[in-house]
Amino acid sequence: MKNKCILSFLAFFVVVLSACEKANIDVDTSDADGSAIGEVSGVWSKGSVQHIKGDIIIPEGKSLTIEEGVTVLMDSVNKPEIVVLGNLYALGTAENPVKFTVEDGYKTKTNEFGKLWGGILAAPSCQELVLDNTVIEYGGAITSDASTSVKMGLYKKVSGEALPALWFSNPDGKLVVQNSTVSHFHEDCTYIEGGKIISLTIVSFLMG
Repeated sequence: MKNKCILSFLAFFVVVLSACEKANIDVDTSDADGSAIGEVSGVWSKGSVQHIKGDIIIPEGKSLTIEEGVTVLMDSVNKPEIVVLGNLYALGTAENPVKFTVEDGYKTKTNEFGKLWGGILAAPSCQELVLDNTVIEYGGAITSDASTSVKMGLYKKVSGEALPALWFSNPDGKLVVQNSTVSHFHEDCTYIEGGKIISLTIVSFLMG
C-alpha cells in the first residue's frame, strides 16, 4: 500500500534551497569511496559509496553534503544511527538519487520491514536538513541503552523504541523533503516536531 504525503509551504522553499549553496563552502572534498563512524562533515562526492560502520554524528555548526548518486550503505550488524546536530544536505536527482540503504543480500522477505539500521535523527540544534531525490530504506531499528540517540537524550530518549526514517525537532529549523521515497521501515515515515517545512511527493510503502 502506497501513501503520499504532500505538504506545501512554498514561502520557505526558495529560502531553504538557497541556503543549500552554503554547504559546499569551507568543507573538505574527496572523490573516493569511503567508510565512516563517529563525527563526519564535508562532502561525499557524486557517485561514491560510503560504508557506515557505526553511529555517525554531524557536529553542531558543521554540514555534510551528499551529492547525487551517492549510496550510503548501513552496517546491518551494528545498526547505525545518523545523528544530525549540524546540517545535512542530501542532494540527489531523479536519475541519480541519494540512497540510504543496506547491502543487496539483506533485502529479503525476512527483512521486509527493515530494522537493519536506525534512522536520520535531527536534534534541536539542526538548523537545516534537505532530502531531495533521496531513498531511505530498511531502517527502523530498536534503540538500546548503547544507542547514541538514547545517550544524547534524542527522539524518545529511552531504549526499546523503534526509530522513524526521519526525526526533526527544531521548531525554528528549516526542513525540505521532496521527490523522496521511504520504504521497508519498521516504524513511521517521519516524526516532525515543528519547523519551517516543505514536504513534497514523499512516497512511503512497506512500513511496519
